[in-house]
Amino acid sequence: MAQAAYPSTAVPKEESRFDHTAWRRASVGGAPRMLKLLTRQTCPSCRGARLFQRPAWAQFWREWRARNGTLTELEDGSVEQWFSNQGYDPLPPEEVPCEICEGTGEVDGTIRIEDLARLLRESDDRSQPEGPEATPP
Repeated sequence: MAQAAYPSTAVPKEESRFDHTAWRRASVGGAPRMLKLLTRQTCPSCRGARLFQRPAWAQFWREWRARNGTLTELEDGSVEQWFSNQGYDPLPPEEVPCEICEGTGEVDGTIRIEDLARLLRESDDRSQPEGPEATPP
């Protein structure tokens, strides 16, 4: 029996560059299986920024601007002193990764194939011109 020849350049599934969009079947509560498309969307929490400024840092910068702080203040240890007075030791990072998307700026979602087809039909319907100019001569 002859063996099937596979190209040595084949990319294993786990290394595929198309892992952000994949088909899957889902079954919920005994309902018929539905075909869904996995999607990647901008994170609704950070809106794609990936990071959030810590509230303590936002407060520090508000107070610094309100008193017309200088660059010298930022270098003379007053930043560390301010945070120490707030109960931080050591100085915390100014930004933290978004907890929803884990710092990627994107979240995974799904859309049913039927809903995707409906959206595409509606999009096509809206792009068609109406009236007598819609029909070719």
